[in-house]
Amino acid sequence: MKTPLNSMIYQCTIMHSLLYTLKFLAKKVNPEIQEELTEIHQEISNSIDIQQSSSSLLLMNVEDILGYTQAKAKKFSKVIKQFNIKTAIEETNVIYKYKADSQNIQLLS
Repeated sequence: MKTPLNSMIYQCTIMHSLLYTLKFLAKKVNPEIQEELTEIHQEISNSIDIQQSSSSLLLMNVEDILGYTQAKAKKFSKVIKQFNIKTAIEETNVIYKYKADSQNIQLLS
């Protein structure tokens, strides 16, 4: 289960690189088209951010489940990792921000 999730996260990284290229190319086209490309770029970027945050959170859940099953089998080894709580909250907000915006709800953290 972890491998497909990791590949989804990696795919999001590649998509961000492609979007950067799109943004660069958009500067070289007709100004009328440029505005439309900028809007498309923003929508795709938001979608990728949501997918990446969702995949990361799902991966953490899978790791928790695997840890639980290891604990039941008495093969659990405790791994303590540092994490940035601000980043975790921001990633969670990315997921809910799109839906909140669509319902005219201001999401604050």
